[in-house]
Amino acid sequence: MRRLYFYIVSFVTLMMGANGVIVLAASVLEGLFSGPALSSSGSGSALALGMSLTIVGLPLWALHWLMIGRHVRQLPVETRSVVRKVYIYVVLAVAAGVAVGSAVAILGWILGSGDFGGFPWAAVVVWSVVWAFHWQLEAKEGQSTPETRAVRRLYLYLTTAVMLVVAALGVGVIVHIVLREAYGTLMSSSLLSRSGLWDGPMRDSLSLALVAGPVWAAHWLYFARNDFDSVLRQLYTYGLAIFGSISTVLTVLGIMLYGLLVWTVGIPEHEAAEAHFRFLPGALASLIVAAGILSYHWSAARRESELQSTGTQGARRSYPYALAAVGLVVVAVGIAALVSMAVGLIGESGAPKLVGQDLWRNALALSITLGLLGAPLLAYYWPRVQSKVNEGDVEERTSLARRIFIFGVLGVGMLVLVGSASHVIFVFLRELLEGDLSAVLSDVKVSLGIIAAAAIFLPYFWMVYRADRRAAGDVEEEEKPHARKAVTALVNEGGIGFIQRLEATLGYEVTPLQWADPEAALPELSDDEFRGLAERIADAAGPNVFLVADGAGFRVLSYR
Repeated sequence: MRRLYFYIVSFVTLMMGANGVIVLAASVLEGLFSGPALSSSGSGSALALGMSLTIVGLPLWALHWLMIGRHVRQLPVETRSVVRKVYIYVVLAVAAGVAVGSAVAILGWILGSGDFGGFPWAAVVVWSVVWAFHWQLEAKEGQSTPETRAVRRLYLYLTTAVMLVVAALGVGVIVHIVLREAYGTLMSSSLLSRSGLWDGPMRDSLSLALVAGPVWAAHWLYFARNDFDSVLRQLYTYGLAIFGSISTVLTVLGIMLYGLLVWTVGIPEHEAAEAHFRFLPGALASLIVAAGILSYHWSAARRESELQSTGTQGARRSYPYALAAVGLVVVAVGIAALVSMAVGLIGESGAPKLVGQDLWRNALALSITLGLLGAPLLAYYWPRVQSKVNEGDVEERTSLARRIFIFGVLGVGMLVLVGSASHVIFVFLRELLEGDLSAVLSDVKVSLGIIAAAAIFLPYFWMVYRADRRAAGDVEEEEKPHARKAVTALVNEGGIGFIQRLEATLGYEVTPLQWADPEAALPELSDDEFRGLAERIADAAGPNVFLVADGAGFRVLSYR
């Protein structure tokens, strides 16, 4: 509670003091470059607010921080406090976030976007000083416990992830603007809003990229260097950078492929090619940025995997299942869409047309797109993990990632199968009772598509699950439940530990009797010996068992 008080008050007063100094400095800067500082009531209010925050916040923060420093000097173990580390890294996160936002605003003004403001200049200086002060303090103290290292890693990889997303957004918009102008020039299009390369969005995006990029590089390439055993690092690398980039690439390829198929075999919304394909600049920009992020982080992950760290191996084992799951879902949706389209054609009144402006063409294009995207993923990653299992890799077969994948497929598949089957039965009975079955197929076409997809994949993965279970009986010694007995043990005064371990091994309670003889003693048993004793108790002939210490072991006496 003492720590919580001092660090919470220090944080609040630091926020007050820092913002007070920023408001004062911003008022002075705007007075110097935009007019007198007290030219309006609003400026006077800003000065009053800044002075009040500074006068109250800074002295209180300094007082509490000096008291904390004295306590740390008296008890150096205080530097291992999780509360202290949380305070430091929360301050670092706030300072970094505000400083980055202010730097973006300043750079945007320098590039010609927006008007001059004193707040960003003051904020970037003040919060940079706050960040540098706390970072230097933390660098001197270090992180001597797993808990304090976890706090540091949480800050590092959250900041790295946010800066990567922000930088990617900035670079993506820049590339999109360039490609948009090139597309407009190439197609002589008047449908795209073209205001030139050096417009407001270009300047804003360039500011984002030029600020967030170096901040990302500092945290990832320098501050987090050699931190290869961190689970958070693997979540960032494989979860956000690699898996996120692959998902983006697949989505973009799907959009492009679907657009092409709609133009060739479907019903395009626009007859002119330049209008139909105007999604290409944005799609290509996303594809280029995602491919760049994927390429870099994939090479980094391969280098780190050579260290054979536990965290890296766990992440590398998990991501093939994640990508196989994506491929499976995409293929299943494609099959469902294809079956639904076919059922809808069959259910139409009269003979369905195979030529002309029929909307089923777009559904066919969607099904082909999903199949072409999902099938390669599923066909590449699932056989890879299955080959390891078939070669006798016990660790692969029993891994948590594999179990999550298989049970996820079976669980989700059964749920959608039951729901779709229930819907089909409901619609059929409703229409049957109303005396008109003509609309049944059109009403249940989506449910029939889902049932078809589930019927294809569920039996296969159920067989995979059964094969894993059968193999687990060969590679794992499954514990058999012991027959429950009424066990009584004769123990000495210190026998409570023996009773507890025996109960934990048996899985039920044991009745102790106090052994009062002077020579009363209990032998020391290992875990294997406890399991052997439990087997002897289970194999005893009678339902009641009496245990008596006998030299280095126990006599197991049964009675009725």
